[in-house]
Amino acid sequence: MKMKKIFALFLSILILTACSQKYEPKDTIANFVRYENTEKGVAMQYPTEWMKDESAPGTLISFMSPLEGDNDQFQENVSIAVQKLDKKYDLEEFVDISVSEIEKLYPDMNMEKSNTELDGNEAFKVVYDFKQFNFHFKSMQVYSIVNNSIYIVTFVSEYDNYDKYINTVNKMVGTMEIF
Repeated sequence: MKMKKIFALFLSILILTACSQKYEPKDTIANFVRYENTEKGVAMQYPTEWMKDESAPGTLISFMSPLEGDNDQFQENVSIAVQKLDKKYDLEEFVDISVSEIEKLYPDMNMEKSNTELDGNEAFKVVYDFKQFNFHFKSMQVYSIVNNSIYIVTFVSEYDNYDKYINTVNKMVGTMEIF
């Protein structure tokens, strides 16, 4: 009986501790700065030399790489979109619908889809390349559904620059916080 009381007391303390813990942001990476939107419950770190743009249509925020010279016609970028879903979706179902729409726009694209995580939540990563306006692009999108909202992180790069930026982008995605 005494053991049950001790266990119950321990369990109560554990539950109270867990309930009283506040949201703690991830440690900042060197040469990165933190962006946070408390209304949408999302945060991400991005390189200090990148610009942020909160006016891009269809996105919450976009982070733009610096131009690489006078001849650079495209800024590689990472954007975050957050949208409340009107019905309950299975993540794979949502990704399949999105991929289907992308394939309609770019029928000649090459695509890979894989499982991943976004801030500890189940996610899918889709990597594809496509041609538009005399450019050849490569894009990575990470999708996750949390609390009936879809979170989509999109990286778009000129095809030949993808490998140059992907490590930085993966660091950015690794700092994503959903709260």
